[in-house]
Amino acid sequence: MTIGVIIPVKKLKDSKKRLSLVLSKSERTKLVKAMFCDVLKAIIDANCIDEILVVTPDDELIELAKTMGISYIKENNNDGVNSAVFKGNEYFMQKNINTTLVIPADIPLIDKVSIDELVSLSKKYQVVITPSLKGDGTNVLVRNPPNILETYYDKDSFHRHLAKMEENKLQFTVLKKFSLMLDIDSPEDLFQLKNRKNNLKTHSVIENFDIVSNINV
Repeated sequence: MTIGVIIPVKKLKDSKKRLSLVLSKSERTKLVKAMFCDVLKAIIDANCIDEILVVTPDDELIELAKTMGISYIKENNNDGVNSAVFKGNEYFMQKNINTTLVIPADIPLIDKVSIDELVSLSKKYQVVITPSLKGDGTNVLVRNPPNILETYYDKDSFHRHLAKMEENKLQFTVLKKFSLMLDIDSPEDLFQLKNRKNNLKTHSVIENFDIVSNINV
């Protein structure tokens, strides 16, 4: 079994716009880069992944990936998550990788244990899926083989993926785990992350944000 991880990431200047009312552009950039590094480190530490691929139009994130020895595809612009995942899938299928994990760059609590569990489940199911905490988005998607399911990111993707899997009678399982379900999109997400103390770059960054440091939850 060979496993590739696809990490689709927007341009830094276009990331986390829902936090723009509470974080400056500079703070949002620091947050995205910290989460990106934490996610990459967790995947590398898992030791069960054959290759990691970052798909992004952002030069700075590509340089970060390079310093960590990560493969990349540079997009011309922000074509969206579905396009990025499709390109990543094609890349891995050409290399005869038989299982892909789509992992977003904004779930900093992801860890080695969670990744090991995803990989273990992928040996039993064609698809493993993890929803966002809000229950509408798809946070992690594991496919074996990679082209077993088309992706429908954005617009209630979790339920659209579920419907397609049921329609196509695929063998799938839903993995609900907080470390995989907490994606950072809102002030409330930042507060939840603050409460989960961990030795992460993301924690050291958000502790300097006024919106987090001034509120105890």
